[in-house]
Amino acid sequence: MAHISFDEDEVIEYLFEGERAKEDPCSALLRFVPYKKVQRYRKMIITDFAEKSDGVKNARRLSEIRIGVERDIQRKQFLENVVEVRNYFIKGEEVKDPGRFYDTAPADLVIETIRAMEDAQQLSEGQRKNSPGQSAGA
Repeated sequence: MAHISFDEDEVIEYLFEGERAKEDPCSALLRFVPYKKVQRYRKMIITDFAEKSDGVKNARRLSEIRIGVERDIQRKQFLENVVEVRNYFIKGEEVKDPGRFYDTAPADLVIETIRAMEDAQQLSEGQRKNSPGQSAGA
């Protein structure tokens, strides 16, 4: 039986799909996002929405609040779990900062990064702890 393992401190380099064949591909260094942390982000969305929508009756305004809260928490998740970006350039200047990448990259790259984090999080705790993982220091 194969065992899949991740260390909470593990950092992986994710190569973007359209970049994999290139000599110097654009990539992102990602932290492992355990399911417990994902649940915390979901709870933040619920809590923030409840606080910001308290007393609001207008359906359109409620929708705007929800979208804003979800966007803010998604950005928070991104910034907490993307360590660095490599080979992403704006006007010839390399951008390594995850926040600047999030704010300037095409939506498909940001979404692909989030999906890469989500793929790793779907493994159970048991799958992660049954074999040794490679940590960021290795």
